[in-house]
Amino acid sequence: MKKTSEIVKSIPTTLEGELRFPQMEEQKIKQVYKFAVIGDLSNGVNTGAILAVRIVMHLKKEMEVPVSFLMVDSNGTFAVVSFYNTNRAIADDKIQAGDLVYIKNP
Repeated sequence: MKKTSEIVKSIPTTLEGELRFPQMEEQKIKQVYKFAVIGDLSNGVNTGAILAVRIVMHLKKEMEVPVSFLMVDSNGTFAVVSFYNTNRAIADDKIQAGDLVYIKNP
């Protein structure tokens, strides 16, 4: 596995190109997003923020939901992210250690 410093350096802090997220039917307003790090976030929804993180590891537990991962941001700050309304297959098949994940409105 790569050293933490190498992982952190590989996390983008600016956006080159366009990020596309699945659209919800009712989402008609164009939203402008700004990159944030974990330390920038406040309690609740952080509208207009994009959090770019690398997955460090899947945090396995007996319960199926939520699926949780240890992640790190471009400042080297670690946190746990949990995904609800999903199943364990996302951790087993889709999201792996080292993957780059963008979280909008974290």
